[in-house]
Amino acid sequence: MRARRLNGRVVALLALLAAAWLAIGTVGGLSMAEVGAGALAVAIGFVAARAIRRPLSASPPARPGERPGDGEMSSGDPLAVLLDVLHRHVAAERLVLWQQGEDGQLQPVAATGPPPPAIPAAGNPLAWAVDQGRSLRLEPRPAWAVADAVAVPIPPLRKGLALTIEAEDPDIETSPLLRDAPRLIAGILELQEREGRAAATTARLERLMAFLRELPGRRDPRELPGDLARAAAEILGGTGAVVASWDEASGRVLGRWGSGGGPAAGHYIGILGGDLALAARAGATLRRGPGHQGGLPLAGAGERWNARPGYTTVVPLVDAGGGTRGVLGVWGETAPDEGGVGLLEALGPLLALQLRHSTDIVRFRQRAHEDALTSLPNRAALDEQLTEVRHRFHRYRRPVALMILDIDHFKSINDTWGHQAGDAVLERLADVLRTSVREVDFPARFGGEELVVLMPETMRREAGEAAERVRAAIERTAFEWNGRRVTVTVSVGVTACPECVDDPAELLRGADKALYVSKRRGRNRVTVAEIGTSGG
Repeated sequence: MRARRLNGRVVALLALLAAAWLAIGTVGGLSMAEVGAGALAVAIGFVAARAIRRPLSASPPARPGERPGDGEMSSGDPLAVLLDVLHRHVAAERLVLWQQGEDGQLQPVAATGPPPPAIPAAGNPLAWAVDQGRSLRLEPRPAWAVADAVAVPIPPLRKGLALTIEAEDPDIETSPLLRDAPRLIAGILELQEREGRAAATTARLERLMAFLRELPGRRDPRELPGDLARAAAEILGGTGAVVASWDEASGRVLGRWGSGGGPAAGHYIGILGGDLALAARAGATLRRGPGHQGGLPLAGAGERWNARPGYTTVVPLVDAGGGTRGVLGVWGETAPDEGGVGLLEALGPLLALQLRHSTDIVRFRQRAHEDALTSLPNRAALDEQLTEVRHRFHRYRRPVALMILDIDHFKSINDTWGHQAGDAVLERLADVLRTSVREVDFPARFGGEELVVLMPETMRREAGEAAERVRAAIERTAFEWNGRRVTVTVSVGVTACPECVDDPAELLRGADKALYVSKRRGRNRVTVAEIGTSGG
């Protein structure tokens, strides 16, 4: 449908230009040759319309020195149709449309016949014609030309376009039809660019609508920041993006998407932290481009980039009351689409509300699943994690292990030093545990003085080695209370599925049995369940 609309506009443009030419000829007293050229332009409009309406199949490429076939158009592209029609009605061997690129080369972008190779622009008369906006006979004949050639620049000159006409006729450049060809080509290119911009806007709107439709049914609010970052990057044509919270004087990166590096999720943003903080405080969109020298980091010290992006755009998410609730940062190697920036700004209140809603849910969920003393996940969170692990195991049969740690003689610590000392020991031990396990592991407080670590993708032997490292790290740690050292050791029980138990549901029971063996054998040791034992 888009192609039909574009082709209809091209036909209308051709007909309008041809009709205008005839009108000027009639009123202005042009010569018969010039009026004839105008009539031929009308014919171009009808021929192009005929070529555009009928189904087109790809034609085989012409052999060197051979024109395209007389019976069919060479392409359904309106620009190719126009060049083909011009080629048929003037005594020319070939027409080539060139464009000067940033790499210093003149590239053929369309041709009636085999295209010539790219040529250097430096010192080339064709490049001079483009720069000066003047037609020029290329003398001597260029090596790439099949006949004498004339260069005609295509407006606007900033696009670096030129048409070359290769013909044996020495007066070919005086043809009224070819004289007006640049305007016809420029009109077609402008329509194509408008169609491209319209298609890009439609794609952005479709991506945005899909994102907004997903919001009400989102089950896990933790996914919102990452999904929002991805949607923002796609809308602006960026390669990466982050979404951060903001609360008057500080914030934190909640989600990240894309490539190139940048601040990671969890990155703290201070009041002077970078462009994210600057845009959040000002409540206004901030743009950075290649010309910006000595700029601030995006989120502050500690962010890592593979290479600094050429462009960054920061959009604050301002709620209906005028307060900044979050901020979007998008980066890429091309300038952001201004229409996309406007869309994000207009949606700011809605996105701010959704972001606040999701962060509140996450915060409440964390409180419900977090142990108040150690800040580790609590028993409810552990049960939920075990259920997910069990589902994955039954589907993919991937190994999983679990260790239970129990503080040796914890009651005597409470009796000797007081319950506050016992709480301090638990807090310190939780810190040691966090730094002693992998990022993918799941440490939790099981209850009382017992802690648990769930270890995905871990076999029995590796789980035992990990448990021994944790036990040794706790034994080396200096625990103090009121300036006096408190001796703390742990007993550990370990089991693994499917080596020791058949089902992840039996991991806790199996590890608890191994823990009892460690206590019975003198404490401050690790016991790994035997292969083939059960948790029963």
